[in-house]
Amino acid sequence: MAAKVNFPYGWANGIAIRGVPIINTYANNVYYVHSGTGSNTGNSGKTQAKPFATVTAALAKCTDSKCDIILLMPGHAETVASAAAIAINKIGVQIVGLGSGNLRPTFTFATDTAATITVTAANVGISNCIFVNTKDSLVTGISITAAGCEIKGCTFTYTSTNDALTWITTDATCDDFVFADNHCFGDHAGPTEFMTLIGVDRATITGNY
Repeated sequence: MAAKVNFPYGWANGIAIRGVPIINTYANNVYYVHSGTGSNTGNSGKTQAKPFATVTAALAKCTDSKCDIILLMPGHAETVASAAAIAINKIGVQIVGLGSGNLRPTFTFATDTAATITVTAANVGISNCIFVNTKDSLVTGISITAAGCEIKGCTFTYTSTNDALTWITTDATCDDFVFADNHCFGDHAGPTEFMTLIGVDRATITGNY
């Protein structure tokens, strides 16, 4: 029989197993989001039974530099239909998709070629999500203008030939950017480039397909 593992002092910065935070040991805020069962007005977002409906509502409750976590529940879906439709603007927030395969949270870009998710705060993490483009010649999917952003274990894809001209853009503020273990699909005739790194120091791009 395996010996019991005991951590009498806990984890000062929380703990994650296979990328999923163990919430009952986490000292800071955790918010749940689900588009099907959630409400931005009637729910607190603090439990799976009372989730918010959108990432934006959860972000509004987060605090800068507290490393708050937003857990996107399996089957969550949002449409990104305009510029900065989702603005990730809280330092250190971690957006974690739950589920596997097509049950992972999905963000669909539609309606406007300027439809964008923006990351303007430092040390943001995004993991285990699906990003789908349905708008021909989408200019930029995710615009990052802050240091320390990490995108891990996500899938970027499209419907038909609706490819993004550039899925991810950065600027000189985006030092220490990490893009790891992602799956990226596209129409070979469509995109100018998948990603642009402009003046970025210490970028890590590894393990992607």
